[in-house]
Amino acid sequence: MFKGKEVQVALIGDAKKTYLFLKKEVKEELEIRKIGTENQTILKSIEKTIEKLKENPQYGTHIKKKQIPKYYIEKLDVRNLWKCDLANFWRLIYWIDGLNQVKIISFVVDIMNHKQYNKIFGYKKS
Repeated sequence: MFKGKEVQVALIGDAKKTYLFLKKEVKEELEIRKIGTENQTILKSIEKTIEKLKENPQYGTHIKKKQIPKYYIEKLDVRNLWKCDLANFWRLIYWIDGLNQVKIISFVVDIMNHKQYNKIFGYKKS
């Protein structure tokens, strides 16, 4: 509950694909007793972040409207965008729907590494 409203987190599109891929990789790693891998670290970080978003959908850093990449506006017609820093410089990108309604849903649209994040948001290497 957040401000008396039910909160859900939904992984969609590329975020869902990345999450399912990581879960599969981690399962295979654990079956052969491979412990402490980057995949395991990132998956654990994603799962902790999702739990935090269930408690507070505004947990992440709000991205200013003028900084929202056209990629998200054209692909998903987003009006707001947020990011959470994950382990190993990965990012979780999401938008919030329903802050003024009975139920709040945080739609996780991307889970990406630092290089992908810089490319989508137009940041250059210095």
